[in-house]
Parts: sequence; C-alpha cells; structure tokens
Amino acid sequence: MKPTVYIIDYEILSAIGTNKKECLENLIEGQFGIKTQENSFSKHVLPFGKVPLSDQMINDRLNKIDTDLAINWEVIPRTTKINILLSTLLKQWFDFPINSERKAYISANTVGGIDRTEVFLATNQDIDNLKYHEAGSSTSLFLDLIGSSIYHTTISTACSSSANSIMLAGKMIENQEKDLVIAGGIDALSKYTINGFNSLKILDSEHCKPFDKNRKGLNLGEGGAYIVLASEQFIQKHSIQPIAKLSGFANANDAFHQTASSPEGIGNYTAMKAALQKANLIADDINYINAHGTGTENNDFSENHAIARIFTNKKPYMSSTKTYTGHTLGAAGAIEAVFSIMAIENQVAWGQGKKINKIEDIHLPLLTEHKKHEIKHVLSNSFGFGGNCSSLIISKITN
Repeated sequence: MKPTVYIIDYEILSAIGTNKKECLENLIEGQFGIKTQENSFSKHVLPFGKVPLSDQMINDRLNKIDTDLAINWEVIPRTTKINILLSTLLKQWFDFPINSERKAYISANTVGGIDRTEVFLATNQDIDNLKYHEAGSSTSLFLDLIGSSIYHTTISTACSSSANSIMLAGKMIENQEKDLVIAGGIDALSKYTINGFNSLKILDSEHCKPFDKNRKGLNLGEGGAYIVLASEQFIQKHSIQPIAKLSGFANANDAFHQTASSPEGIGNYTAMKAALQKANLIADDINYINAHGTGTENNDFSENHAIARIFTNKKPYMSSTKTYTGHTLGAAGAIEAVFSIMAIENQVAWGQGKKINKIEDIHLPLLTEHKKHEIKHVLSNSFGFGGNCSSLIISKITN
C-alpha cells in the first residue's frame, strides 16, 4: 500500500481574487471574474478572466521582495511575475527547516515568456525580452530570487499541465523521494494565445456556458494556484494538521487530434477510471465533480460521454468553475484542485452561477447554484490539447 499524500496548505490567484481568502469569498458570493473589455491582446472585444492587477501593480509588489538580485521587472514575462507573486504567498514552506533534498517545487505553464517575445518581434529591440521565454524560467527565477536550491521542474502539457505537476508531486511523496512538495502552475494572457484560440473558432464572444446545448466556446483567463503536499512522516514530526489528501490521480492520452478530444472521450474515461482505481474508490463514492467543462462543443460532449460511462448508478453533483475564472490553460488543473479542496473544507458543491439550457443527454445533476452537501471525495478533471487527460481525486480526512 502506497503512503498517503497529504495536503497541508494552498494558495490561489485568479480573476476572482489575489489570494485564497478573496477567491473563496467571491466564489461563495457568485462574483464572476470574467469581464468583456477592450484589450491590448486582440482587436476583438472579448470576455476574459484577467487577474485584477495591472503589470505596474504587480511590479510594485515585486519590488518589495527582499532579494540580492537586481531585476528589471519591465522585461519579465507576466506569467513569471504572476508566478513569483503567487509563490511568495507560500514562502514559509520554501523556507521550512528540513533537508533541502527532501523538498521540491513543481510548476507548470504553457505561455512562458511569449508576451515579451511578442514585444521583441514587434520592435526588434532589447534582447533581454527573450531572456525568460522558456517556460521553466519562471520556476527557476523564483528560487533564485529567494536563494533556494531545492529540486524543481516545470511541466507543459497544455491544459492538464498543473494537474500533472500535482500528480508528479504525489508520486514523489508516495515513492518516499520527497517529504514536502509545492506543486501547481500559472498562466497569463498573451496575443499569441488569444489569437491562436480565436483562429480555432472556440472563443465565446459572451460569458461561457459549459454544458449548455447552445454553448459557443470558452473564455480565456489567467492566474495560478499551488498546493503544498506532504508525507505522513512530515506532518507527524512537525505536528501539522492536514487539510485534505490527494487520494487518486491518473493521466491518459487518446491521441485523437491535436486540438480536440475523441468523441467517445476515451482519454477522459481512462484517466477518471484509473484515478478511481488508484484511490481505491468506486464511482458511487464521488460526491462532486469539478469538470474540465470549457464550454466548447467538442470538450463538453466528450467529457459528458466519458462521465456517463463511469457514473451509471449514483449521480454526483457536477459543475465547471471556469464560469468564474475563465479557462486558465496550464493553471486550470491547480486552480480547480484548489476549488475542490475548498468544496471539502466548506462542504459545498459549487454551482456554475448561471441558469443554462442543459445538453439533452447530460448524465449528472449539473449545478447552477451552490449546494450544501456532504463532500468526502471530489473528482477534478483537466483535459488538454493533444489528448493529454488528467484526473485528480481529493478526499476529506477521516478518522
């Protein structure tokens, strides 16, 4: 039997708040972070879930960090700046006095430094704009900033990226390689991302409507989240009360299409089924599903189809919290894992907040309003381009 993977802390920064307290309050109150606005990213006026901090506001906060490094924040990508701002909220765990070889920092993103590369390509000036283009630079720069040399890596598997970083953290603790791992991911908006998705004709010009029969696409968002995972030996030695546990996780790939899931949801089904098996649970044990639920025709159809194959008896509540934050790409898995933890802490299954015209063959109770309910196990799905599908199961601590 594999060792238990405990969750002892988390932080989140999204369109509905700059920390976990703000995000929870706004989620409970049904405050959407998606707003239609003119923007510098695209000629189209579209709804986005943008972090409520301008680059200058972020720069001002980052300038207050005590570091020996001289950094010109003007040439640092927004993804990296959001990552540093977010990771700093969990600095106590990076500083926690244990052997550095027993700690790890696993991040994820898809955008990297594309926004600064766009500036360089447009002006052909200041080569420093390219310095942090590579996705992993946001991870290493934060550790350089705080003077840490712990093991770190960065995952980029499209929209399942940060779910996979949490999964890797779980494996490290199970295999007794690490005792403390900070895992999650971030992403930020950029012209390349927005226009790329727009070229696929999957951006909704209105507020997204996941699992609605009239859905037209997704709203892009930005932000990030990290979960602090720990071994049983660690929490016992330091008398730490865990919040929840990562009981199951799995990744699968149906390799059906570069930007679409198979109609049957083969990868989706395989990931969910394997996560349940790993957690030693059956479908009836799941109380709430935080669906990937982007609002695109293909994604919602295939995810619904896969869910129908698994949940044939007891029907758990289901919703997509992307109606609040937008689809945050590489950060989605971590942000929605945090919302899953919050569901357990508050014993609430989150509603999407908008009345919809359900897909005729929707197979689970789709929540539009929050529902007080016993939550022992939450299934959180993250399905990415290329068919990279990941499912996490987060469970309540029981005596």
